Amino acid sequence: FEMEKNLSVVKIIKTNYSSVGIKPNLIVGDSLKKISKINKQFDVIFIDPPYFSGIYENSLNEITKNNVLNKNGIVILEHVTEVKWQDFGLELIKQKKYSNKFVTFLKK
Repeated sequence: FEMEKNLSVVKIIKTNYSSVGIKPNLIVGDSLKKISKINKQFDVIFIDPPYFSGIYENSLNEITKNNVLNKNGIVILEHVTEVKWQDFGLELIKQKKYSNKFVTFLKK
């Protein structure tokens, strides 16, 4: 599954998948509103909202509240500001810094 709100990005995603002959399993819309309608658990959840959007904690809240992360799954955050993942029962696996951004790997 991929979730994307920005229609310009949706078009690019569809074009990229089409170029390799694959149809994406794409949900168009606000992931914070759509996640509660997904009756599935995932091994990997990648969160990369616009920087300084302030929705990292909201995303983590929705992931834990709706139980969409598998028992052994991981959450990967790409961020530039501090994110309080501990508030959601998540544990740090690894964090890497690249220039001004971080890539943080978390587990339950």
